[in-house]
Amino acid sequence: MIKALCLAALFSAISLTAAPTQIMSDFFDYDSGAWTPLLGSSKSIANGQLELASTSKTGQAWVVNTKLSNDLTKDISFSAKTVFLSADTNARIGLTVRTQDNMDAYHYYIYPSGAYIIYRYVGGVWTNFSNNYLMGNTFIRSDTNTIEVMTYGNKLYFLCNNYPVDSVIDTSVSVINSAGRLGLIVSGKCRAAFLETEASAGDPIIMPSSFRDDFSKTALVGWKNYGGIGSFAVSGGVLRATCPANSQIVSLLSNGSYSLTDTIEVSATPQAPIPTGNYNYGLIFHYNQVMASGGSMTTQAYHFCVVNGTHYTILKQSESGVVVMFTPVASISISANGPNKLKVINHAGGLKDLYINGTKVGSYTDNSYPTGGVGLMLNGGVAVNFDDFEVRGLSTVAVEKMPTKEMGNFNISISPNPFRPVTNIHVAGVTGNYMLNITDIQGRTVSSVKCSGNSIFTWDAKGKPAGFYTASIISSGKKLLTKRLLLVK
Repeated sequence: MIKALCLAALFSAISLTAAPTQIMSDFFDYDSGAWTPLLGSSKSIANGQLELASTSKTGQAWVVNTKLSNDLTKDISFSAKTVFLSADTNARIGLTVRTQDNMDAYHYYIYPSGAYIIYRYVGGVWTNFSNNYLMGNTFIRSDTNTIEVMTYGNKLYFLCNNYPVDSVIDTSVSVINSAGRLGLIVSGKCRAAFLETEASAGDPIIMPSSFRDDFSKTALVGWKNYGGIGSFAVSGGVLRATCPANSQIVSLLSNGSYSLTDTIEVSATPQAPIPTGNYNYGLIFHYNQVMASGGSMTTQAYHFCVVNGTHYTILKQSESGVVVMFTPVASISISANGPNKLKVINHAGGLKDLYINGTKVGSYTDNSYPTGGVGLMLNGGVAVNFDDFEVRGLSTVAVEKMPTKEMGNFNISISPNPFRPVTNIHVAGVTGNYMLNITDIQGRTVSSVKCSGNSIFTWDAKGKPAGFYTASIISSGKKLLTKRLLLVK
């Protein structure tokens, strides 16, 4: 709940730390003249959205913000809430950052199919940075998405719906200046709208990130069976996974960019009848889709798995196939009939600590794939009930360290941010009555309070799931300002 408190009474009792610098926020209630069309494009701004349309599969519509000073866009977080209104051949919607006068820029697009692609365009040459643009991404929805790019020196981070989907270190970053225009773009044959957009300046920092599924809901949000082999269905609070006998590895994958010190764990129970031949099941981690020789896509990943209900090993998947990293080791910690709680803890240098049912059974070092997504695997005709999957790692989030810049005559600061589980939201410069709304990443209101004038709000998020939330100041039916909060556990 949110508690509204008089600013004068509590200002001396609460120490407010530095808050994010929001340098641009546009809800498209009217055309401010900030967004300039490029290359003959046209735009429409009305009813709280900026609409762009491209009429051919090779066409595009592109606008850039020409009112925001380039000096403010060196290290930024730039996000937009988007929706496909119609989508045909090659339809995609995206952002451009560090856009130069000659239209050199970085491009980040998502497709309604769930795929994404990241380009650098310099001097008429396109460089493709993304790894799995031919495949879907589990955190990209077919309708409304919030896409985001963060730039920090030669590092670029790409998110969708607050989940990290990719990152790039561009060693030739000097080719594109570290500052430049911010842009909104669609290409292919499509019509799309941008519902709101925001930019904040400052240094991104590394904060804990996690993805957890106890399979209490039947929808497999955040998962995808890329290979289309086997079956995965949620029932009775568990994920029931099956695979054909003698099949290749069956996998259910969740995208992300987890790396150093990430921990992946799941509970797995094989189901009767248990195969009499060779079978295994377990965790996938640090997987990526990469371009192989000949232009085809291939998977790189590690698998920590139980073998035949008595042994364990690590498999390494690459373009060349699947390699057993060490001879399967027998362990009394494994229960043949389950459940078996499997856990991997990754460390710097590629060291992996392996746990089964709370016991550290071994370690192995290989640093071929230092980052990537996670998932579940099985083969050999076994059926497995998976439960309580979780990955905890480090990812980049846009929590800046610079003081708040006034937006008009009002501002918001949040302290602490990230927080656990209580934070204070300081609103200043707002006259008259207004609402403070807290929404989750799905846009659902989780707390709301009425107030007027300068105030401090204390929000207790006890019982709420970890992740990103948005604080919005709403006056006369219009959003005046938004700030993002990160609840950590």
